[in-house]
Amino acid sequence: MSISNKQELITFLKRLLSLKENQQRREIINIQKLILEGDILLQDVDNEELALFLYDLDYYEPDENLRKEFSFFGNKELEKRIKEYLCELENSRLIT
Repeated sequence: MSISNKQELITFLKRLLSLKENQQRREIINIQKLILEGDILLQDVDNEELALFLYDLDYYEPDENLRKEFSFFGNKELEKRIKEYLCELENSRLIT
């Protein structure tokens, strides 16, 4: 996976919405590793906001039984959070 700018991040997040649960989880883990471990920094994105968004996705759990046990959120909340962040990205201008 390669994401180097805001437009590629937007494309990735839109694609994430169309994936099945197990694929979503895998892709979330992959992008978290890239961003949160500092492997990439996007020049046209607020990387702190992105890190917070990705950290929140740690609380996504597709398995309903695990969600109940650990107070995680499911697919509807994941979709809502992704769409909200997409809206922020699409409407933001990074001032440097």
